[in-house]
Formats: sequence, structure tokens, C-alpha cells
Amino acid sequence: MRRKLYEFYVAPITTFWAWTILFCIFLGCFAYTLLIRTPVRPTWLEWFVFAYVVAFALEHLRKFMMSEPESIAQKVKYFFNIMWNILTTVAIVTYFIGFGLRLDAEHASIRAAGRVILACNSVFWSIKLLDFVSVHPRMGPYITMAGKMIQNMTYIIVLLFVSMMAFGLARQSITYPDESWHWLLLRNVLYKPYFMLYGEVYAGEIDTCGDGGLSYGSCTF
Repeated sequence: MRRKLYEFYVAPITTFWAWTILFCIFLGCFAYTLLIRTPVRPTWLEWFVFAYVVAFALEHLRKFMMSEPESIAQKVKYFFNIMWNILTTVAIVTYFIGFGLRLDAEHASIRAAGRVILACNSVFWSIKLLDFVSVHPRMGPYITMAGKMIQNMTYIIVLLFVSMMAFGLARQSITYPDESWHWLLLRNVLYKPYFMLYGEVYAGEIDTCGDGGLSYGSCTF
């Protein structure tokens, strides 16, 4: 009986479902801590989430050390050639940064910054759920295809970014000729052109002078 129980718990299917169920519990607890007000001191649920991430990080480190190459440099090249390993590493590192800032009990602004980082960090963990789903015989191929499509979209995004930057720079310079230098100008170059991609044309700013604009020297033509 003891032998059968041991074989049951070490079976790959049992290990997979145990990790998957616990990961779903972790996501639920993490979402709950993000949706409510953040107290000054971490709650026991936040410590549970922290303990899970620590355990996940140790398992991730074990996988790295047990990878096939012998040298560290080769291990890094081999290990981070897999997209899911990169995503998991970013998720773990950003979580520890956010949780470290969240522990500051004296400065509310630092605590708020930690909460924002943790909220953004939850995106990585949510996407990580697809890694568990990818073993499904029907959904797995779609996830693989979507990942490859995203990689191929990089070239299209670069072309789109260059076009947006060229248009945004000319638009910002012509529409606002009397601006003084500040860092928000770099944001404004891409800010409105980005929303124009979705159909927002800012029609009210196209002709602010009306039909009588030719008589006003302050108007932009």
C-alpha cells in the first residue's frame, strides 16, 4: 500500500496536476491581495503568496542548474533560449522587487509603488498559466502558434513604430511651435499618434481657428 501511494504521488500526471492546482490557488490569492486595500503590514495571505514565489524560484533555479550544458555560460544560453524560462525569471524578479517596496511601513508612496509593480507583475503570472495549458492536445498547438506569431510581429511593430515616430514628430512640431523643452515632449510625439491608430483623429485640434483663421497670426496652418 505504501509503495502504491509513493508511485501515485511521484507519477508525472500527479505532479503536473498538483502544480497546476496550486498555481491556480496562488493566482486567486494573488488577485485577492491586489484587489483590496493594501494594509501597512502584510497579511498572512500575502506571506503565503510570497512563500509560493520563493518555492517557485527555488524550483526554477533547480531546473537551471540541472540543465544539460556543463558551464554556467552555456547553461544561461540554453536555459534562456526558451521563452517560458525568460517569462518566469522576469515574473520572479519583478515580484521580489515589488514585494520589497511593499514592505516599507513608513512611506506610503513607496508602498504604493510596490503595489503598482505587483499589479504589473500579475500579468506575467497570468500568462504563465498558458505554460500549464500548453500540454493540452488541442490548445497546445494554438498557444505555440500564437507565440511564434508574436515573435514574427516584432518586425511589423518596428516598422509601425518608425512610421508613428516620423508622423508624431512632424505633427508635434507643427501643432505646438512654442513649446519649451521638457521630457513630456518625447511622450507627446507618440501619445496621440498611437490613439490615432484606433480611429481617434482629434478633429477638434485640426482647425482651431475656424474659417477666419487666416487673419490671426497665432494660428497654425
